[in-house]
Amino acid sequence: FGLKKGSAYHWDFFVVGIQIFITGMLGIPPVNGLIPQAPLHTDSLCIKEFRTDESGKKTEHIIGCHEQRVSNLSQALLIGLTLTYVKGIGYLPIAALDGLFLYM
Repeated sequence: FGLKKGSAYHWDFFVVGIQIFITGMLGIPPVNGLIPQAPLHTDSLCIKEFRTDESGKKTEHIIGCHEQRVSNLSQALLIGLTLTYVKGIGYLPIAALDGLFLYM
């Protein structure tokens, strides 16, 4: 992806894996339940250029990538806010929550 610190990309996967293990043992929502989002998010932040070669075939070249942590921080904060609703969610029937997650 043309990142300045490419090894940090793989380090993120390792840290998320450890966090998912810990949150699973504690029974709280995972930090990032869908690991495939990370490459898709990185791909969406890339600056791309499309070039056409002599045969007319278009190729995609990544020029650079906007590095930011705002979306990950906001996701973590929103998950942290769910802890304030734990008592209220406890009053809901389990079947209603199961139906909600099956619908999603």
